[in-house]
Amino acid sequence: MTSTNEIVYDDCYITLTKNTLILKTYYFPFGFSKTIPRGEIDRIWKGNDLDLSFLKKKSWGMALSNIWWACRMGREFDSDNSANFVGSSKQQRGLFAFRWGFSVEDPAAVTPLVNEYI
Repeated sequence: MTSTNEIVYDDCYITLTKNTLILKTYYFPFGFSKTIPRGEIDRIWKGNDLDLSFLKKKSWGMALSNIWWACRMGREFDSDNSANFVGSSKQQRGLFAFRWGFSVEDPAAVTPLVNEYI
């Protein structure tokens, strides 16, 4: 029998369990984590599927987009967005809804774990 809090993926940016996605170093300036119940996730986009230009990404916080990024220094300078993901919550829908962005160390491992939202 497996626990619903069993960690299925963990790196320095996120922890993914059977029932939560934890974005580490999310809230600026103190670096608290953001915990998102998997049942509240509406959609997750892979970074390469979005037009994430220099102006739409930021190391931490919000750039010129509706995405609040968890901390990863230098993200905006990457030309390859395969390690970046953007998610939306069921509670925040509509034209002015904020989305949350995060990076991972191993996108090939994370993609199948969040595939149900892509």
